Amino acid sequence: MNPALKWVYGKKTAMMISPVKIGGFGLSSTVVRARRGGATIQCLSWLSIGFVLSCVPACADEAVPPTLAASPLSPVFPPPALPELETHTPIRLRGQHGVRIRGLRIGAEPSVVLEDCRDVVIEASDLRSVRLVDCTGVRVTGCVFRDASSAGVELDECDDVLIEGSRFERVASGVYAHRSRRVRVLGNVAVDVQGPIPRGQLVQFDKVSGPGNAVGYNVAINHRGTSRAEDAVNLFESRGTPTEPIRVHRNLLLGDPATGSDGFSDSGSGIMLGDGGGRFQAAEANVLINPGQVGVGVASGGEIAVVGNLVLGEPSDVANVGVYAWNQYEDSRFTAGAVTIRDNRIQWVNADGTVNHLWVGDGFPAVHDRDNEPGEPGLHRWRHRWEAVFDTLSDSTH
Repeated sequence: MNPALKWVYGKKTAMMISPVKIGGFGLSSTVVRARRGGATIQCLSWLSIGFVLSCVPACADEAVPPTLAASPLSPVFPPPALPELETHTPIRLRGQHGVRIRGLRIGAEPSVVLEDCRDVVIEASDLRSVRLVDCTGVRVTGCVFRDASSAGVELDECDDVLIEGSRFERVASGVYAHRSRRVRVLGNVAVDVQGPIPRGQLVQFDKVSGPGNAVGYNVAINHRGTSRAEDAVNLFESRGTPTEPIRVHRNLLLGDPATGSDGFSDSGSGIMLGDGGGRFQAAEANVLINPGQVGVGVASGGEIAVVGNLVLGEPSDVANVGVYAWNQYEDSRFTAGAVTIRDNRIQWVNADGTVNHLWVGDGFPAVHDRDNEPGEPGLHRWRHRWEAVFDTLSDSTH
């Protein structure tokens, strides 16, 4: 039952524990723990998915934290450790720089609004939502966002924003970034996003562009009846660069632990690339388990790669296909380019009970589909291996 856990965020602080095997291949994970600006952050990072090699070597001689030794799975998805909090009124700043917001509990929505600010840190606080407009150099670290009718963190025309080690509970979306650059969403946990459409994501990039954009090491889980999720990660009209594509990497995206994707949106997916066009995007080394009607989709655009992902889907009333590439935008503005789908492990059964791992439709000049392996029979029984992980998430939020 114990996954391979290693506590590491730059500086390693723990050791590998025995890896778990599902259907004959292993999953290695990393619990990320660090202190940033005085706030403790923790999250999960999937570093190895079967044949995808870990980029961080195991260090078996390192010490195990007491909490990990006592209960290996219980610390996997904890909320950030917050200091004693001061109840505060909403904060609205314009034209400020070098500000640090820390240790506050703000129950109003939005809790913090920053306009034309730079070099601001928001950390270790219990908030409903944050809105950033025309800001540069903002860090949101180790916060909890909950019960917001908007995105937990919303960006418009921003540059160089890092959102890390935070938890989003019952918000419309976790992060929504519009017309922004250098946005990194790393090591966060989102539980039961509320939507409704067009919200309902862990992360949506809308017209995000340039180098340095990434969605990585995050965990999202949605439960039937208490969430209204669409795509867990959506890249809409967004483009990276040839040397630095927008990276969606090493995320763990989960449906309901008991019912899978039953009752979910019939238009939602785990990762949607090329939505509305876009270029230079990559989904790499993610783990998707019953995330929606589709695991990973490429809806248009070009120079898009789907590489080394594990995509698992059980039959449900919305289950469709594990991975697909199909240009759904015929508008001349969205000139299609090449798509690469390779080295993925896919086990997907649709609503009719038919195996439907991978489908390539029309509209792309080239789809390079190779070395994608179906999962072994019985791989869909993954849930029985991970119920302790799911219990940890459920118990902390329900």
